[in-house]
Amino acid sequence: MKKFVANITVEAAFVLPVIIYTIFALIYFAFYLHDISRIESTVNEWVYKAALSIKHPVDLGNAEIRYEDINSRGIFYYLKGQLDIETEALSTLLQEELSGGLFIVEVKEINTEISPFTVSAKVKTILKISLNPVDNLLGKYSVKSIGTTQSVHNPSEFIRICNLITENTDIANSINKLTERLNSLLGRLAQ
Repeated sequence: MKKFVANITVEAAFVLPVIIYTIFALIYFAFYLHDISRIESTVNEWVYKAALSIKHPVDLGNAEIRYEDINSRGIFYYLKGQLDIETEALSTLLQEELSGGLFIVEVKEINTEISPFTVSAKVKTILKISLNPVDNLLGKYSVKSIGTTQSVHNPSEFIRICNLITENTDIANSINKLTERLNSLLGRLAQ
């Protein structure tokens, strides 16, 4: 009768759980990286669309500028503070874009801020599927804030406002020169 050695079974009992755990951990990390990358790219794209929308009338669905409406806003559009409607539409767009397509990360909070000169977005996420040993490795990354800020670059409005100021400055200088000449003329007549 042959004797069988059981050391292979004992080694497999220790090694197999480590291998299975490593495979699941790699899949978990892949899903995590996918979700974070998707959120970051969505936030960056949204900030770009928002900055474009602040400069010109834009179709938000595909970020196409309506060139026929560019001058419809007027020179002082940004100073009047009429950005509320666009802010609401853009915030809704970001929420819709982040509502699906994520595997293990859940969006908890979205903060957007749009001003005439800057656009910013910040998204707070949390892991919705927990794999305890991997969560211990992630630690501080289980709750993550992703955000970006972009300045609104609008050279056409800047040039128009500068021209308006320059023209008004030229008029003011002309009025000052005219006043000086009138004062000197009145001074001569008074003598």
